[in-house]
Amino acid sequence: MKREYKVLTALVVSSLMGFSAMTAEAAVTVTGPITETEITGNSDTGTASGNTLNVTDASSDSTGIRIYGGTVSGGESGDASNNTVNVTNTQVSQAEIYGGQSRLGATNNNTVIFDSSTAAAVYGAYGNTASGNHVESAGTSNFLYGGRSYTNNSGNSVLVTGGSVQYTLSGSQADNGSAADNTVEIRDGTFGVVYGAQGKGVENNSVTMSGGTVSQMISGGYNNQPEGIAVNNKVVMTGGAVTSSGDTESVVPVVSGGWAIYGTADQNSVEISKAVSIAGSVAGGWSYLGDVTNNVVKISSGSVGGIVAGGYTIGKGAEGNTVELSGTADVSGNIYGGYALHQMDNPLTGEAAAGDASQNTVKISDVTVKGEVYGGYTAEGTTSNDATGNAVTIESGTIEKTVYGGYTADGTASKNTVTINGGTVGVADSTESSDTVFGGYSASGEAVSNILTVSGGDLIGHVTSGYGKTGASDNTLTMTGALRLKRLLVTPRQGMRSIILLYSAEVRPLSRWQRRVGAAPRGIRSPLPAEIRGQSLAVPG
Repeated sequence: MKREYKVLTALVVSSLMGFSAMTAEAAVTVTGPITETEITGNSDTGTASGNTLNVTDASSDSTGIRIYGGTVSGGESGDASNNTVNVTNTQVSQAEIYGGQSRLGATNNNTVIFDSSTAAAVYGAYGNTASGNHVESAGTSNFLYGGRSYTNNSGNSVLVTGGSVQYTLSGSQADNGSAADNTVEIRDGTFGVVYGAQGKGVENNSVTMSGGTVSQMISGGYNNQPEGIAVNNKVVMTGGAVTSSGDTESVVPVVSGGWAIYGTADQNSVEISKAVSIAGSVAGGWSYLGDVTNNVVKISSGSVGGIVAGGYTIGKGAEGNTVELSGTADVSGNIYGGYALHQMDNPLTGEAAAGDASQNTVKISDVTVKGEVYGGYTAEGTTSNDATGNAVTIESGTIEKTVYGGYTADGTASKNTVTINGGTVGVADSTESSDTVFGGYSASGEAVSNILTVSGGDLIGHVTSGYGKTGASDNTLTMTGALRLKRLLVTPRQGMRSIILLYSAEVRPLSRWQRRVGAAPRGIRSPLPAEIRGQSLAVPG
């Protein structure tokens, strides 16, 4: 191993001349076979900051090698900041590379440039705290972090232009603290798992991807500990692919804006455009046992092989989440504005799996959706769980299966809405007997004050404003303008007789009329069964 040292010694000029002392800095260059287990930029200067270490055309197959731009030894206090490590054409497959390292101090504004090289792990810095560290990589490693800290970190970044990271690529990791404002940008390369940041609480972290391939998953912010939340993290994809599909109806998304194990996932987002391919599912915000609130997914092109959910939780409630699909987006699975699955109680607190789906929305324009569409969905829980105030709006496109404004397995479906202004819902040659559109649906409870409005489009199947197994009341169906439909069904409760209106051709855009059901509109037998009076119906007439 060959070393070259270039030392900028302190220059002290008389204060009378108006100059102050300059801190000593070192530049160290290492080439050839590496024989030492520790290489530092500050090995001959006694300082852990402001150093430059160049590792060029070097190699070693030995284990336990550590390469530091600047390091504070053992249990000593002190900072390691403003160091730079340049690694070029170097093969040290068992080595770890650090821009700066300090167990008890701060590690700030360190940089690692890792090009055409191999290493076991690359860190912009690893310290008690870590901020403003940066890694640029076109090399090969198992792990790569912009910054890593024992406590909190912020503002670390990674830019990858090629190469590969076999396991984890992350803007930062906080071992026992929060991670904020960290970023990962991917232009090309292959990767296992990608995180904008990991920590006890993750906020304002992001992953931006314009090329390359991820084999497992991407998350803008990943809360990997029992405490903490995931807030305002995001993933933006304008190119590239995620090849892992898992189960395409899986509760685990392969792309998520923010991910929380026990805490809340709030205001996280995923944006997908251009030529993006995702084999599995997508969620704006995902929580294992916490609430998901105000998360967003927007997809304008590309393909998704699984489901899409604005917010998805296994243990609690979903509120205020949104999915927007437009352009040439192609989604194979179901669409959920908010999804509350209630699959597992909280093992730490004993809290039962329960929560409502409320105020979630889905907006669809132009796209083809091969699955079902739910504004809000809540599954069976320990207690009844309601679907309230959820909404689906369809402007155009094709929905091949059923649309629900709000769906609940065991609660009340109320004040949910579906608005259809165009497009096609249902498949003309389908052999399935399922209904086409429900404003609100309760599999074992009531449907109250749900609204279904249709002003255009082609509906193939039943149109139902509100369905409740134990009862339905004050649900409203409004139909205006030019539309095509096969049959119209208003079902107030299971087993009751229904209103059915059959058309064999396009319905002309006639003047609108509205009446309380009790006298039959043209084409329906009269009088209507007394059991369905109280439903509100408006159709062209």
